[in-house]
Amino acid sequence: ALWNQAIWSQGYFLDVAFDVDFINIVPGYENVDAGTDTSYMVSGLMTGTYYYRVRTYYGLWTSSNSNIIQVELPDDIDELNTQHSTLNSKP
Repeated sequence: ALWNQAIWSQGYFLDVAFDVDFINIVPGYENVDAGTDTSYMVSGLMTGTYYYRVRTYYGLWTSSNSNIIQVELPDDIDELNTQHSTLNSKP
């Protein structure tokens, strides 16, 4: 996930969902504190459509949700993930 920087931000919260209404959140990706970076590596996803949004925070204040970004993971993502895991597990 990638987003633009808010100059006054102390950090960002990230949500990733299976649906545009964010009713079905991807397990482990609700209100994730992404820190001050403007990107976050989302892992463990399979082929399909996902949606993400962020909120910035400053002290106790949190913004409203950003616009929603749709991401399509291609059919070969499962194969790429398997290859990546195999490569990383070799001594």
